[in-house]
Formats: sequence, structure tokens, C-alpha cells
Amino acid sequence: MAEKTLISMAQSGMYDHVGQGFHRYSTDQQWHVPHFEKMLYDQAMLIQAYTEAWLCTGNSIYKDITERIITYCQEYLMSKNGSFFSGQDADSEGEEGTYYLFTLEELANILNKEEFQYAEVCFDIHHQGNYHDELTREYNGKNILRLKVGIEDIDDKLFESIVTKLKHYRSKREAPFLDDKILTDWNSLMISSLSFAGRAFSHPSYIDHAILIEKHIKEHMFKNDSILLHTHRNGISSIQGMCEDYAMYAKGLLELYQATGNIRYISDCKTVCDIIIDSFIDNDTKRVKQSLIPPTDFHIFASAYDGAIPSGPSFMVDVLGKMGIITENPQYINTAFDIIHAYGKQIETYPSGFSYMLSGLDFLLSSRQEIVLAGDKDSTAYQTFLQKINSYYIPHAVFIQNYNPDELSLLAPSLAIQSTSKDALLYICKNYSCQQPIESIQDLEHTFAHLYPN
Repeated sequence: MAEKTLISMAQSGMYDHVGQGFHRYSTDQQWHVPHFEKMLYDQAMLIQAYTEAWLCTGNSIYKDITERIITYCQEYLMSKNGSFFSGQDADSEGEEGTYYLFTLEELANILNKEEFQYAEVCFDIHHQGNYHDELTREYNGKNILRLKVGIEDIDDKLFESIVTKLKHYRSKREAPFLDDKILTDWNSLMISSLSFAGRAFSHPSYIDHAILIEKHIKEHMFKNDSILLHTHRNGISSIQGMCEDYAMYAKGLLELYQATGNIRYISDCKTVCDIIIDSFIDNDTKRVKQSLIPPTDFHIFASAYDGAIPSGPSFMVDVLGKMGIITENPQYINTAFDIIHAYGKQIETYPSGFSYMLSGLDFLLSSRQEIVLAGDKDSTAYQTFLQKINSYYIPHAVFIQNYNPDELSLLAPSLAIQSTSKDALLYICKNYSCQQPIESIQDLEHTFAHLYPN
């Protein structure tokens, strides 16, 4: 079902086959007509989803879609400092979708004969159009470029030629309005997704970009070095951060640590987790406060409902659970359980509305492992191990790079013990009790095939 959904989305009108990236949602049951707005948070969550699909299946289509989403974000949403703007509006020239639609005559003029004929094969396009006027509900001659053939059946070279020409033509149109706010929570989602995709695809430039975004947040989105701010625009940061800002920033730091092994990120993540526990968890109910600002006209507690974006409380469960394992801090794990229990009645009533929180619970209750890669991070053996580990889908484990045991021991003493003077050794542990270290890629593949079969 997950694969069918991901493929169908990528073939539908919700995906921009010319400029890449996904529109916000479909307005019909067939997924033909999108609401043409493009949001950063959608791109971030879909980068994560398609990367996970690739890790689970090895299907290159998912990797290709992931890379195209990232390309869209970097081309259309990236600010000068490397962080991302919030999205693009649906309207241009006073109408929704105008920027993205083509008449058959336009396509015939833009493309050569072979390209146009192939466009008719690939896309569900017609002379009368496939997009109707919002008022009259009649077709208006304009077409949404949605695929009518399978992605796997496309002639890549010819299709790319078509897309390149249409993109150039479209660039001369009035572009949709750019929402140029830089938001901490949504950019933190991009830190997480770029870090995760960079690990999975052995694509260091994605991780470098995540590092750049985090640098912007650390340098420009804090007040008095401790109060996280929500938004940045025209060089000015403002609005005190909500629970989502703290929770998603912590998630970004955790993913960035697992991608780089840089102890600074796990240290900063710990600091944010401590703020969450000290300031956002209500002592009596254990529910999550929406804001550190005393409530006036809004609810004091955050919703835990996982909608288009998982909720702040759900991200807290995820991060606190994993940080509790890494840092051996039972308070983090206990707090994660407390949050789940606090929203338990709601979860029982409508479990599908709390899917991300339940995935956090699944991790907490699973037979989870601590995977520790120790050695010289600059050695060929270490990098080979790293690349192989990152090619597996391992949702029930935390990953530790231990190339500096003295630093790591300050935050994760039991895991820091798993060290070596060799170029690379891999330890697989459960409750900090570790198996014999793995010394070869062949043994790694054999062990992982048993523990983490795709």
C-alpha cells in the first residue's frame, strides 16, 4: 500500500513534472487536480518518505524522486544563507495554477514533432484540456501535466528533453508568489530529511546543506542563547518559538549527529531536550505546553494530532526516546512514555490520527539496538563500513559514530567504551550489552541480513 501510494503520487497531478516538487494536496479523488501551492514542510516529509522507500526496496525510482524534490527546494525555495523559504503560492496572474498549465497548442509550439508525440504518449493531455474553470466547471483548454504511463516505462532521455524545454518556457511566465519567511520548525524538518537522505545515498552535499541550515538557526534564531525564535525575514528573527520549533530542531540535531558523528550536535540536542522537559512538560498532566509564553487567548496545551506534519508532542516522543538510549538518561525515556500516556485517551479514540506518536511508541517498545561504529573516520575501512550501514533501513536502532571516544564518553559513557585502535570495528548492542565486534563487510552483511531484512 505504501509503495502504491508513493508511486501514484509521483505520477499524479500533485507532482510537478516540469519544475519538480509536490503541490500541497489533490482536490479530487483521482489525484488529477492539485491545489497548486507548494509548501516546504511537504517537501521535507516526502524526502524522508521516498528515502525510506528506497532503503526498504532498492527501487531507484524512489531515489530519483527524492533527489528531484531536493533539487526543487534548492532551486526555488533556498535563501542566500542556505536555509529555506516557506513555499510558493498557488496563484499567478490572478488565477490559480496558471503557471503550471499548458494548452495543446503551446506544447506543439514548444516541442519538436518527436517530443510532442511522446508528450501525448506520456501525459494525459487533450485539445479541450483536462483542467476546468472553477466557476463554470467546463474544460478551458488548459492541461495539467499528469502521467498516464508508469514512471518505469518512461524514455528518460526524451522525457528530460521535453521537461527542459517546458521549464525554460515556463520560466518566462509570472511566477507564483514566494512566501519568504524562514521558519525554524520547517527548516528543522529539512535538516532531518537532508541528513537522512545524505546518509542513505552517500551524498555528502546533502549533509553539508543540513549543516548550513543548522548553522543559520544556531546563529540567528536564538535570543539570549537560550530562547529559540520561530521566524526570520529580511534579516530579522522574531516570535518566540513554540513546542514544534524546539521538538523539530531537536530532531534535526539528532539526525545531523547520526549523519556526521559530530558530538556538538548531540550535545546541543541534549540541551534542547532539557529545555523541553523543564519548560514544556506540564508537571501535573504531563501534557505538552504549546508555548513558553503565558497563555492568554489560546490553549495552553499543544495538540498531539499528527496531520500534514507530525505534532510537536510526537516529535518529542521520538527524540526523547532515542536520546534516552544514546545518553543513558532514563528521564528522557520516562518523559516520552509520560507524553504518550497524557494523550492516551485521544489516541485510543482515533489511533490513525496519532501515527507518528505511535511510531515513537513502537520504537520504545521494540527490541531496539545501539549500533556503534568505532575507529578512524578518515580511513577507507571506516568509510566503507559507514556507507554499508547507512544503506539499510533500521528504524529500531540508534547509530553512534565513535571516532572520538573521549568526547563521546561525556554524553554516552557506555557506548563510548566500544572503541578501537583499528581502522574500523562495528558493535551491535542491546541495552549496552554488545556482541563480538564485526571486522569485515562480509560479516556485517551477514549479520544485518539476519537482523534487518528488507
